[in-house]
Amino acid sequence: MTRMAATRDGYGQALLDLAENNKVVVLEADLGKSTKSLHFRKEHPDRTISCGIGEQNMLLVAAGMASSGYI
Repeated sequence: MTRMAATRDGYGQALLDLAENNKVVVLEADLGKSTKSLHFRKEHPDRTISCGIGEQNMLLVAAGMASSGYI
């Protein structure tokens, strides 16, 4: 059954659901509370990378990680 929820709540829950795959890593740009990715960070601190307020740099980190097999 589906329910209505804020997009950010759905995103946060989806990250937790995807966490079953050890190749899933979360990159944050100081918005963990707003995007609800903080729940993933609490459960998997070793798979969360804080990129600070550098979204441009975060994109490069994501590209490098993807080329290394991470999601």
